[in-house]
Amino acid sequence: MCKKKATNQFVPLKREQKQKLYNEALAFYESAECSRTYTPEQKHVESHIPYIVNMTFCAELLLKFLLLEEGKNLEYLKKRGHNLKALHKTLHRETKTLIHSSFKRPLIYNIDNELSRAKNAFVKWRYLVLDKISVPEDNHKESRIPFEKWIRLKPGEQNKIIKQQRKMGHISPGFLKEFNEVLMKICKDRI
Repeated sequence: MCKKKATNQFVPLKREQKQKLYNEALAFYESAECSRTYTPEQKHVESHIPYIVNMTFCAELLLKFLLLEEGKNLEYLKKRGHNLKALHKTLHRETKTLIHSSFKRPLIYNIDNELSRAKNAFVKWRYLVLDKISVPEDNHKESRIPFEKWIRLKPGEQNKIIKQQRKMGHISPGFLKEFNEVLMKICKDRI
């Protein structure tokens, strides 16, 4: 009698595989940082699409790296898609605790709330321009404030705008940057 070979068995990643996955995530992180560095603040939201897309995809790859380390298989990860919140939620409690405790500013960012806002950002932001051109021009709401205007605002006014943007589901680029830096350190230690 033939035994059916189990396809969902845990196969540990080899060091070279871990390094390749880490390097790919790092490339998206570096591309995001490069696009942010060379994008003038006063540009419209379209100029920030590469930053958000690359940062969220970097986070996705790093979360999947950790999940593979914890014993999840590729089929399982493919079913999770690009949803950062779902990937994070699936991590072992110890890994989540390590991520949360590694944040430099844990009181500024509520990781669960930030991941809720960024959960499908990769999918939404990569097609943002195509979505916008299908909507009449007068329906666009400009929510980005030029940097020159932002620095002239009083701290209370800045906080009010930040709260409004969070209600609208805006993604915090600072959170994405720090989240990826934390994930990269944890992943690098596991190679």
